[in-house]
Amino acid sequence: MKKVLLSCVALCAAMSMSAQIVKTVAEVCNYVDIEAEKANLTSIEVTSTTFATLENGTIFKGFQKSDGTETSITWNEKETYNTSIIMPETAGTLDTLIVGTMFRAGSGASIELGNFTTTADGNIQVYFQPNGDSDRGLSIKNTGTDEVIEVVKNGAKIDNIRPGYIAEFPIKAGTYSAGEIVIEVIKNTSNIFGINIENLQTSAIQNAIAEKISFNGNVISNVEGLNLSVYNVLGKLMVTSNGDIDMSAYQTGVYVVRAEGVKGALKIRK
Repeated sequence: MKKVLLSCVALCAAMSMSAQIVKTVAEVCNYVDIEAEKANLTSIEVTSTTFATLENGTIFKGFQKSDGTETSITWNEKETYNTSIIMPETAGTLDTLIVGTMFRAGSGASIELGNFTTTADGNIQVYFQPNGDSDRGLSIKNTGTDEVIEVVKNGAKIDNIRPGYIAEFPIKAGTYSAGEIVIEVIKNTSNIFGINIENLQTSAIQNAIAEKISFNGNVISNVEGLNLSVYNVLGKLMVTSNGDIDMSAYQTGVYVVRAEGVKGALKIRK
């Protein structure tokens, strides 16, 4: 009987401890950690005509309203912010650790994931927090199959902390093309912390365009005569061409190369 009681006490203690586990963003966001991308997203106004492309090919986009005016989504810098975000689905908390570790996205803004491969069936998990007391939500869609899920939650404060949530989308094992998985804010405004892909094969994050063009530090070689577009990191179009592109006259920095009809983007540094 004593052994049984001790076992029960140990089990209860373990359950109590597991409920108190605090996970950092880096521990749960293996595909896009918004804090880690802070340098790429800070002060960038992403609209329907500009976008931010991350190194893994993921694209952040804004949207255009019906009256023709544009709404932007930007990195949300705050001087103070609650650091412990309650995550009901995990019976624990997601600790943001650093002030301003979220991407504030308005309704219609989207994130198109770059190429990735999974080694087993699992889920795409988007960590988000409603920015306000009314209903806020996201949709996750597979454009190849038209499968879509919508997750709408209320952001009413609990003990002065707004609850955080996980939007989950089940996916089969396999390779997914850039732009095939799209995450969109469908209601009001939410803070997005990061994206996790279960069973992610990190070595397989590639872009189809990388197999068709190359860059030697000065010239983009375009042997297949693709219609190329080169953008700076702010999403501004720098040059278009269906031949080789000499980048020697451009400022030192990071550029994104896209090809018409080819999914993905190639990030180059000169």
